[in-house]
Amino acid sequence: MNDPFKYKPPGTLWIGCDLSIEYDCESKPQPVGLVITGIKQFGFIISHEYEVIPHVEESRRKPCSKEKCEYAIRYEFDVRFSVYDTIGFGFGLGVGTGTLGVKTSATDHVVTLTTRCICCDKDELATRGYQQRVEPRPLIQLRPRDEIGIAAVAAFAALAAGLAVSVSNVSHPLSQGFLAFTGVSTLVSALVVLRRLAKYRARKNRLRLSSQQSDEVRLP
Repeated sequence: MNDPFKYKPPGTLWIGCDLSIEYDCESKPQPVGLVITGIKQFGFIISHEYEVIPHVEESRRKPCSKEKCEYAIRYEFDVRFSVYDTIGFGFGLGVGTGTLGVKTSATDHVVTLTTRCICCDKDELATRGYQQRVEPRPLIQLRPRDEIGIAAVAAFAALAAGLAVSVSNVSHPLSQGFLAFTGVSTLVSALVVLRRLAKYRARKNRLRLSSQQSDEVRLP
């Protein structure tokens, strides 16, 4: 079985997540794919990019009712979404060269999800041996950093060539337009990156405050 889920990481700007979960009567829910929808990367010279990694921490098998089925179950499971922000240099709107820069520490958000009700009449004995704890496994092949670096360098080389030609012919209308576009795009990109950075700091502060409140509750 494969169930799709949609998730919007709190404290992020212009992105969502489409998560695919695979499971059956014998197998615990496991993430098999995640797509970041919306504007994952925003950058023109100055760039910001999101990265989201899901991990199923624990799952619970629950009885349910299904027509013409004696033994039906659904899974209730906890997914930890780890959100990373990379701030640096690159070009892209949604997708692009990738961002070559500094990756922040993760902000984690745990969400409880529920699968569809499935019939397990033929697998009832097997499901009795089900273990609640889910073992971690690799999920997503991330974009290699050297590939990001090559794409970013190539884009910067093209931009530098364009700027050099424009500066040497600054009186030409096309050169003036290119310089104006470069300046405005860089300014807009910087403002968006600053806003996303502010949201990252707000996420960290909320998680820190939540952790402190939990510690206070546990105190005798």
